[in-house]
Amino acid sequence: MVMVKEVEIAVKRLKTMTAKSEMEFAVEVEVLGRVRHKNLLGLMGFYAGGDERLIVYDYMPNHSLLTHLHGSLAKECKLDWPRRMNIAIGAAEGLAAKRPIEKRPGGVKRDIVQWATPYVSKGSFNHIVDPNLKGEFDLEQLKNVINIAMSCTDSCPEKRPSMNEVVERLKSGVGVGIGVERS
Repeated sequence: MVMVKEVEIAVKRLKTMTAKSEMEFAVEVEVLGRVRHKNLLGLMGFYAGGDERLIVYDYMPNHSLLTHLHGSLAKECKLDWPRRMNIAIGAAEGLAAKRPIEKRPGGVKRDIVQWATPYVSKGSFNHIVDPNLKGEFDLEQLKNVINIAMSCTDSCPEKRPSMNEVVERLKSGVGVGIGVERS
């Protein structure tokens, strides 16, 4: 007798086949195949045949982080500053457990660094934070997170902190209780 257990899954399908999307697919499968963390979706499997690319994940009933930050749930802003800090620490802990993957030329990192650098140089940190927070965040924690992020994008790889250092710096910047002040 075989018992069949119903399992809910989520399937991500690659929309267009370009060299960039193909590389992103391969990196995502590689990373999720190696990393296990409570804050990351579990990779159940993938399919790459012909012009079809699929990634099968554990189903997440509360939607993705992207949906909460920029999608249909963004207006409700359920992700307040303390939750975002916890997500940042959790993501850094998950990344600390894997081998680094070098940035691809022309990747997203370069774009966000170019966008944020002028604001950081002027000390205009409020221009970088998500407007959906409506000013409810800890300014010192924000500065700490931005400084950590900028150190991670240093043009000299030897000057970049390890992910373990990032985790420690994030945790030390949060303190015992994550407070929220209007900035």
